[in-house]
Amino acid sequence: MAKDLDFVDATFDRDLLYGLKRAGVEFYWSLRQSRYVLRSKFKKDFSVSGADELSAFTQFGLLYQKQLHWRTMADEILCESQMYASTLDEERELPLEHPIQFWTSIIIPTFFNAYIANQYDTVERVYAFIEWTLWNESIDGDTRDGIWTANLICFFENLPDCPQALNDIPNWFPYDEIKFMFEYPPMAKCKPQFDKAYGI
Repeated sequence: MAKDLDFVDATFDRDLLYGLKRAGVEFYWSLRQSRYVLRSKFKKDFSVSGADELSAFTQFGLLYQKQLHWRTMADEILCESQMYASTLDEERELPLEHPIQFWTSIIIPTFFNAYIANQYDTVERVYAFIEWTLWNESIDGDTRDGIWTANLICFFENLPDCPQALNDIPNWFPYDEIKFMFEYPPMAKCKPQFDKAYGI
C-alpha cells in the first residue's frame, strides 16, 4: 500500500524551512495522491495539495491569510493545550482585548510554563500562533501594529526570563532573521543574552 513519504527539497530557502517549522506545517510528497501536500499540525482545516511546489505553497498562503481574529486563531491553535486553558482560567477576570494584554497575561505564561513542565506540544503551538501573527497581512493596520509590538516587546524581550526558551530559540529562528530587532532600544539590552544563546 502506498504511504506518504516526507519530502524536503534541498533547494528550499533555509528561512522558509524555519518558518514551516514554527508554523507547525508539514510539507511532503504524497505517493497516494501524487501531489505535494501542506498541512497544519494544529488546525485540521489548514490543508492543501498541489501538482507542484509553487501551486501548493500559493494555495496554502491564501488559506493561511484567511481573515480570522487573532484571538480566535489563538484559541483554535492552542485549544488542545491544558496549559493554555489553565492560564486562561486563572486570568479570566482580566481584560484581554488588546494584543499586549493577551501576550503578557496568557501567551508568555503559557509558553514559559510549557518549557518548565516539558510540554513541548504547547511550545510548538505557541510558535505556530506567533508565526501566524507574523505572516498574516490581512490583519487591519492598528491591530497589526499592536501585534507586532506584542511580539517584539512581550515575546522576544521576555525570552531571556526563561532560560529553556532562550536556549531553544536557535532551533526556531536563525539569528539573521531576528537581528534587526536589536536595533530597537527595548531589545538592545537583551542582545548579549541572545548572542550567547546563538554562540556569537
